[in-house]
Amino acid sequence: RKLSNVPAGAADWDVPYPFQSGEGPAAYRANWERERGRQLLTQLITLIKGAAQNAALKSYFQQLKSGRREEEQTVLG
Repeated sequence: RKLSNVPAGAADWDVPYPFQSGEGPAAYRANWERERGRQLLTQLITLIKGAAQNAALKSYFQQLKSGRREEEQTVLG
């Protein structure tokens, strides 16, 4: 039996559906690669933004912590 559509659920896979030669939708592989590339780029951008935000928060809290220590030393000093 020759497949012309992607089987149900296979659209969500991290790898393209392994159609036999001459089967499957036209330009399926190229479209899959383009869409998967977009998904990976979006995930990468989200991870980078999250890491940058975490680094900024860590730096901010370290500055607050060091500021409190300086105040304590001044008061106790």
